[in-house]
Amino acid sequence: MWSEKINVGVKENRRLKDALDLIFTNKAKGETLEDRRFEIHISDLVKECPREAWISKKYPEDIELQRKSVLKMWGGKKLHEIELSREHEVELRYRFAKEPYGVIVGTVDEIINDIVIDKKFYAKLPRVPYKQHVKQVSYYMALLWRHGKKVRMGAIYYINRSSFATRVFTFTMSQEDLEKAFEEMVERASYLRQAIIHNWVPPKTNNEVECSRCAFKDICKSIDTKKNLANANREKDEYEIGI
Repeated sequence: MWSEKINVGVKENRRLKDALDLIFTNKAKGETLEDRRFEIHISDLVKECPREAWISKKYPEDIELQRKSVLKMWGGKKLHEIELSREHEVELRYRFAKEPYGVIVGTVDEIINDIVIDKKFYAKLPRVPYKQHVKQVSYYMALLWRHGKKVRMGAIYYINRSSFATRVFTFTMSQEDLEKAFEEMVERASYLRQAIIHNWVPPKTNNEVECSRCAFKDICKSIDTKKNLANANREKDEYEIGI
């Protein structure tokens, strides 16, 4: 007999939910967040806005990620732990200048034969790959090529975090393409390094949509406010002394 003898009253418990949320979020944050303030990563160099990377190095203690963002990052990290090839999580380093911030670092998700693969965990599968993701893989390929590794094709493997549907975009790179990608990567790293060590603020992107989504937008606004006040005071002083 398939009997039912248990019948208890079930209700939502928000207090316990909040406590478990806090434990889970702190645990996820501890497993996810890395201290990248003293290194230049390839992921820093592919952003549309150079100021975003600069802020992450100069103001790491002021950056507060929302719970949703932490859990997204945690889910992505767990995805990346799944090995799809023998060459999994391949670490790359290239010194282009003296310290500080003189080394470009990166981690390639997967390499299968001559295909460089980067995995992305997203809420919605894009119809076309994001430009910065193509650039990121092209920089990986350029650095691998620089280290003597033969690579031909780049791939971005998008995974939907709700349905687990997938989509893959690929592209090939000639030796000339690899040389140009390597040159661009080092130029960007040099630019970011100079901005960090000399403490000058890079310009921000003019993309209002990206700015509205940026985790650093409040810090960015405060930087602009300070710059505007400093410029206004400088102009006032120059006017008063007759320059």
